[in-house]
Amino acid sequence: FYSRKLGTENKFESEIDKLSRRNISILRDADTLSIDLEKFKVEGNLELNPYINQNDIIKVPYETQYFYVSGGIQKPGKYEYKEGDSILDGIQIAGNFESGVDLNKIKITRTFFNKPSVSFFIDIKKIKKIPLLVNDHIMVPHLVIKEPHEMVSIDGRIKYPGRYPIQSGITTIS
Repeated sequence: FYSRKLGTENKFESEIDKLSRRNISILRDADTLSIDLEKFKVEGNLELNPYINQNDIIKVPYETQYFYVSGGIQKPGKYEYKEGDSILDGIQIAGNFESGVDLNKIKITRTFFNKPSVSFFIDIKKIKKIPLLVNDHIMVPHLVIKEPHEMVSIDGRIKYPGRYPIQSGITTIS
């Protein structure tokens, strides 16, 4: 109520949305625990959501690095990157495969800061061993596209960034 009355409600929400859910650290005595709450939601592994002890120091950084998943995935979109993940980890974070996808044509596009992008197809049998890198785009194609459609990416300071279908000559910016 007070934040709405003072006009600070939107600023507060946007700052929370920028906080990492995958690269949290707990400093406990001489140990450092790495916490990944997104992986906890996917796997249910309790080690990824430990109890807090007195005198723990919890470090929650801002999200700074991302990867992208599109196509036949439950929740296509932009996701926070965590070092050490595989392509399969990225797909699982995005809700896993939808039915009717072509597992033999999963395409990875790697974007580098100072080099041209590289695209390649992956062998589904080796998906656990292929590392996920910052700015990777994972594209999972459907086996059959019933109605061909064009897509547009919407990104920036909006509530629901992502890829959306459009109809050329009909769909407007609003």
